[in-house]
Formats: sequence, C-alpha cells, structure tokens
Amino acid sequence: MMGMYRGPERRKFIRIKVNFIVNYYVDHPFSLRRLMGIDKEYSGLMLDLSEEGMGILVDYNLPAETVLSINFVLINQNSLYDKLTKINLFGQVCYNLSLKKGEYRLGIHFIDIEEADKLKIRDFVCNRAVSNSS
Repeated sequence: MMGMYRGPERRKFIRIKVNFIVNYYVDHPFSLRRLMGIDKEYSGLMLDLSEEGMGILVDYNLPAETVLSINFVLINQNSLYDKLTKINLFGQVCYNLSLKKGEYRLGIHFIDIEEADKLKIRDFVCNRAVSNSS
C-alpha cells in the first residue's frame, strides 16, 4: 500500500487485530454531519484496537480531523469485568487510506472516553495479547 509508514513503531500502547462491528455517526464538522444525515448511524468493521485508538474499515470517505461518535461491544471471555461490554466514545480520524473503490481504512484516535471504558479496553487488549503470544 502506498503511503504506509515503514519507520520504527511510534505507538505507545499495544494494538491487537480484531474483527468487530463498530457503529458511528459524524459529530463534527457540522457541514459533513448535515451532508451524511444528522445522527444517522453507519456501521464499519474494526480491524485493530488499542486503549488509545482503532483502525476501522468503512464505506465513506471521511476526512482527517472528522470527529465520530463511536459505539461497539467487546466480547471478552477472560475479563475481570463483564463478558460483554458496550463502549461509547468519541474519536478523531487521524488518517484515511483509500483501498478499493468505495472502501476506506480510517485510523481513529480516541479523544473523549470514560476512564472505566479505557480500563475495559486495556483489559481486553492485554488478555488478547497474552493469549495470542501463548
């Protein structure tokens, strides 16, 4: 893929590959929110997850700096918390890679997340990372 970063890893947190449905709507800019439909919810596929962000596959060309309201469910059999956890947060599009026609990979950085949800994501990611390395 052209434009992919090939230098040293810059992430501060473990990132794992996942395959979850994620629902979102555009929070702002308002012009894009109005264009896509006020509070109209869309779905995408979460490809990877860390406690600071995620990669998702969507059908819409959302520009960098777009803020999304995002919700998804973590299924975590080894959790110290609930086995099914609904997460609601706001994330900002950091990058948008055009893949095949009508498909885009978005890099999302979490900008507004409850501390409890952050801990649940951390627990999920750490459990998955440990079980994948075994």
